[in-house]
Amino acid sequence: MVRPERKVSTNPLEKDQPVGRIGIMPAIELPIVVVSATSAFLASGLKNFDEIVSINDQKIDSAASLLLAIRHLAPGDRLKVKRTLSQDKAEEVSIVVPEHLRMDAPSAQVVMTHNLADANFPGDIEEKITKTKAILKSEQDLLVAQLGIAPAMGVISEIKADSVMARLGFNQGDRIVAVDGEAVTSSQLPQTILHNPFAAHVMGVIKADGSMAVGVLSLPQNITDKMGLDADLLSVIGFSMAQVYKPGQMIDRTVSPIEALKRACLQTADIAVMTGKSLLMLVKNEAPTSQIGGPIMLFDIAQKAAQKGLAYYVFIMCLLSVNLGLLNLLPIPALDGGHLLLFGVEAVQRKPLTVKTRAIVTQIGVTLLLLMMALALFNDLSRLFR
Repeated sequence: MVRPERKVSTNPLEKDQPVGRIGIMPAIELPIVVVSATSAFLASGLKNFDEIVSINDQKIDSAASLLLAIRHLAPGDRLKVKRTLSQDKAEEVSIVVPEHLRMDAPSAQVVMTHNLADANFPGDIEEKITKTKAILKSEQDLLVAQLGIAPAMGVISEIKADSVMARLGFNQGDRIVAVDGEAVTSSQLPQTILHNPFAAHVMGVIKADGSMAVGVLSLPQNITDKMGLDADLLSVIGFSMAQVYKPGQMIDRTVSPIEALKRACLQTADIAVMTGKSLLMLVKNEAPTSQIGGPIMLFDIAQKAAQKGLAYYVFIMCLLSVNLGLLNLLPIPALDGGHLLLFGVEAVQRKPLTVKTRAIVTQIGVTLLLLMMALALFNDLSRLFR
């Protein structure tokens, strides 16, 4: 029996809702590696982002099988490596395991860095730092046990010179292993930061030389303004990570029209709830008004969705339709929801509203709609010319 681990949801719309994790995902982590600067494998020709495809002609098809095989490596064993030279070109390289495999443990000292205005961290940050240091020590011990070879998951493949990450002292080849006191995969990292983009986050990193560093970072307040449909948070922060996953096997399942209709209704209800929570966050000022968009934003979303294929495009169109339908039901005069509100008032007082009252209420509603449209258009133009 598998017992899920209780975790807080990384969905920003469900911050207080717990979820269960069992540590699997619908993708396979490829045996792509990075090599510590103190590893003997560097002199043998092994390079960062090489993919080890076989050891002594035994096929290696995942990072998990590679980590098991590393423990049994002996001098003279042969590694067959796939090395990417360009986007559409690769070569196979044969590497002989060196004679002296022992690797000295790097320094146990943890370098601290931050970009906060105050270096006196609150208690919750200190707790996350303590947990992050424990994860870093465990990862460093694994690096030594694995002879200086580590899976490339979480490795920074590119970093912008003026980015938040660069200013914290992180570099290409460093490996992110923890965020906010939790060990994370590269797919969870954006979700974890998106959970609360305006709070300080603690990031644990194994440097290219095997040493350890903890960075406490605060993101710029306009971080969400720069994000598109793909929520490409990592490039907004200023770095990208190595792509080390391949999709798992896709299994198509045919369902009856009744079952399809049932699932469509359930998914529509989920979208409606998500939209309602988003509107509530706007009202409570938990989400910035800069996220409101108009026709230019809708066109941009539709264009990006179309590039991902017909199925994704149809899903996004359905999502937008539900969003617009719910907005139309808001109790604002001049919208259908406003008309329903007025009908309700008339039903309670058992007589129709006066013409003057209707006119005033309608004028207020139209004014509110014009203000919302002006804000949406302003946000659209700001994104367009930013």
